[in-house]
Amino acid sequence: MENQNLLVFGLQITIIGIGVVFAALTLIIYVLKLTERLTPWLEKFGGSGHGHGHQEEIGAPAETPGALTPEVMAAISAAVVVAVGKRGRIRRIRYRSTQPGAAWAVQGRASIMASHTVKR
Repeated sequence: MENQNLLVFGLQITIIGIGVVFAALTLIIYVLKLTERLTPWLEKFGGSGHGHGHQEEIGAPAETPGALTPEVMAAISAAVVVAVGKRGRIRRIRYRSTQPGAAWAVQGRASIMASHTVKR
């Protein structure tokens, strides 16, 4: 009889724990959706405070949009050789056509890119 009480108690604790976890995950989803909707409004009325505001691009534009100068291609090729450690051929370079998403997505992308080490 005592084993059944312990089993029922264990099941109750398990169900409560799973419910708390799912409630917390649901709350996180709604908070992230709220911040995603508020980010454009915050950037419009004073910036996000992270220094990712509108910055002017420095440098001379190419003749046509999307055309790269030979110097830029050489710099990108050299960076690929250094990062990968062997020679490679760059077939295509595409610019991101959309604006970056929310500030947290940009920060996450930057931290992922910074976590990789460059082999020399």
